[in-house]
Amino acid sequence: MATASPQWYLAQLIEEEKYEHGGNLLDVNFVLISATSADNAYNLAHEVGHDHETSFLVASGDDPRKWDEAEKQLATIVFRGLRNLSLIGPDLKHGTEIYHEKPRQLAENEIWKLVTPKNEQTVFKAWIPEDAEWYIAEIIKSVGQNEDGLFIVHPCMILIEAALPDEAFEQAMEFGKSLHTDTTRFWGIRMVYVVHDPLEHGEEVAFERTEDVSEAEIQQMICPKEHLAIFENPDFR
Repeated sequence: MATASPQWYLAQLIEEEKYEHGGNLLDVNFVLISATSADNAYNLAHEVGHDHETSFLVASGDDPRKWDEAEKQLATIVFRGLRNLSLIGPDLKHGTEIYHEKPRQLAENEIWKLVTPKNEQTVFKAWIPEDAEWYIAEIIKSVGQNEDGLFIVHPCMILIEAALPDEAFEQAMEFGKSLHTDTTRFWGIRMVYVVHDPLEHGEEVAFERTEDVSEAEIQQMICPKEHLAIFENPDFR
């Protein structure tokens, strides 16, 4: 029996950073998974999540040499579960869509609030590795309008291969404009992120962070395996 070829999946790992003296941070890490099936991807995503679990000392300020001993506290990262797991496909290349949000029905002024001008993009203010080759661009596009005149908006993330942030932004804009048809409209870029390491299994490509999240809110974010769309619809496996 032939072995199935590996495919790329994107797992959204929910990881809680808990502090000894109280409080927490919640990260949703978007991680690449190479797997031969959805079940395999689900199990591998959990392995990656548990590999991220660790403990370390923290205090105020960026320089550990200046930390006040009385302020030091233990921080522990705990993997809580998956928010989502989606199939990307066999290839990771320039222009590959790696994630899309559920469509929204928005008025024009609401859509423009999703777009971030180039001079406000954080990628131009962040530290960029000298050997950076890949970026993630969040594209805002719409696919027609409903009977009330609201645009059906499909935000999505695509891979951009570029040497510099400026090149990444411009290429993302060019790619977005190439999507234009009679019914599809490209509005702009919500955000561009640098991918710090090579595209490989277990690599984090983006993340969301929230402070002081309650246990009830965390539980609402975790999606049981049987309710993940990839298992509810066999065509997504």
